[in-house]
Amino acid sequence: MHRASEMPSRIGRYQVQAIVGTGSMGMVYKAFDPIIERTVAIKVLRLPVLADRREYADYLRRFYVEARAAGRLSHPNIVAIHDVGDWDGVPYIVMEFLEGTTLQTYLRRNMVFPWPEATEVVRQVAEALGYAHRNGVLHRDIKPANIMILTDGRVKVMDFGVALMAGPGMEAVGASEAIVGTPYYIAPEVLEGKPYQPASDIFSLGVVFYQLLTLERPFKGDTFQSVAYAILHTTPPPPSHYEAALPPILDTIVMRMLARSPGDRYISAEALAQDLKRVLTSAVDVDLSRLDRPAAPGPAGETDPWRRLWTRWQAWSPLWRWGLVGALAVGILGAATWVFHRQEAGNVRPVPSSAPVGPATRPTVSEVPPRPSPPPSEALRKQEALRREIDRRFQLGKNYCMNRLYVRCRDEMEWVLRQAPDHAEARRYLEQALQHLEAPKPRRPGKGTE
Repeated sequence: MHRASEMPSRIGRYQVQAIVGTGSMGMVYKAFDPIIERTVAIKVLRLPVLADRREYADYLRRFYVEARAAGRLSHPNIVAIHDVGDWDGVPYIVMEFLEGTTLQTYLRRNMVFPWPEATEVVRQVAEALGYAHRNGVLHRDIKPANIMILTDGRVKVMDFGVALMAGPGMEAVGASEAIVGTPYYIAPEVLEGKPYQPASDIFSLGVVFYQLLTLERPFKGDTFQSVAYAILHTTPPPPSHYEAALPPILDTIVMRMLARSPGDRYISAEALAQDLKRVLTSAVDVDLSRLDRPAAPGPAGETDPWRRLWTRWQAWSPLWRWGLVGALAVGILGAATWVFHRQEAGNVRPVPSSAPVGPATRPTVSEVPPRPSPPPSEALRKQEALRREIDRRFQLGKNYCMNRLYVRCRDEMEWVLRQAPDHAEARRYLEQALQHLEAPKPRRPGKGTE
C-alpha cells in the first residue's frame, strides 16, 4: 500500500507530475492522462493519519461520498470530476486541473477587492451553491481556500470533501462528523449540533463576502472556543464600518447572510444570487481576470487603518493615483488663490482726496462673492471616460501577458497604444507579447522525431 505523502510516478493510468496541495482528507497531485491527453488533478486519501480499521472505513466512506456528490454535479462554477478509482488500496478522484488563485491567497496578500469584483465572486459561488442544493448536495466547508478565480475570470468552487448527500438512500452524517469545517466559517446552528442545511452554506459564504469587502473577519478569536462564542453570541459591525464607501445595500445583504437564525437568512442561494445580480446592474467594468494586483504581503485581517489605506491606494492604477494627486493639487491651489484674494480685498484702503470726507460720505469696500466653478464640460467627461477605458484595457492586457495569453495581450496593448501612443508600459508589454508569438514553438514529445 502506498502512502499519499510520497509522490508516486503513476496512479492508475495517470502519470504524476507534481504535488500541488493538501486538503482536509488527502493530497492533491498534478498528473497527465495519456489516453485523453489532458492535465488533471488527482486527490488521494491521506492514509498515515488513520488510527484503526474503523477510522479508515469512515474516511473511505467520506471519500466516496465526495466522489458521488461532486460527480453528479455539472456546473460551470463547480470543479468537474472525471474519474474515480482505487489504486493499490488507495482510493482516488480525478478532477479537472485548475489554473488560478484561491481567495485565501488573495486575502493573505491583503488583496483589495473593489466591491463590484467581490460581489461578482460571491454571485458566482451563490449560483454554484444554488445548483448543488437543488441536486441535494451541501458543501459544508465554504471558505476562501475552496474558492478559486481562474485566469479567465471564472470562479470555481472546489472540494466537496465534506459534502452531505441529502437525497433519499443516503445515510445521515454521524456524530463524529457533526462539526466539519474551518471555525471562522461554521454556521451557528452547526455549532449547536443542529442539522446542516442550505442556509449553513449561505452563512459561510457571508463570512467570505465580509472578508473580501473589508479584509476583516466578522467573528474573531484565537481559539476554536473563542471563535465559536463570537459566532453564537455577537453581532459583527456592518462592512461599511470598515469601508465607508460601500453601497448601503451591501450591508443589508451581508448582514442577512450572517443572520444567527437560518430562517432570517436568504431562503435559497438562488435568491441571494438574484439580489447580487441586481446590485451589479448599477456597477460597470466588472472583470475578475484583472484581479492581479495584490497589496504588500501581510497577515489576513490586518486592522491597522493606515495599512488599509495604503493597500487601497496601491490597488488603484497609477493613472488614477496621479489623477487624484493632480486634482488635490488643483483644489489646494484654487483654495489658496481664493484666500489670497480675500485678504487683498480686505486690505484695500480709500484713495486720499482733497474733498472733505464726512460721516455721510465714508467710502466702503464691498466683497464680491467668488464665481461658482462651472460644471465639467462634455469634452472633459469624455476625456475622463477614455482615460478609465485605457487604464482598464491596459490592466486587462497586462493580466493576459502574465498568464501567457499573448494574442489577447497583443490585441489589448495595441488598442491602448492607438489611444495613448506615449504609454511606455503598454509598449513594453506589447513587445514582450510579440517576442513570444514570433518565437518557434517546441515540438511535443512523441510527435515526429525528437
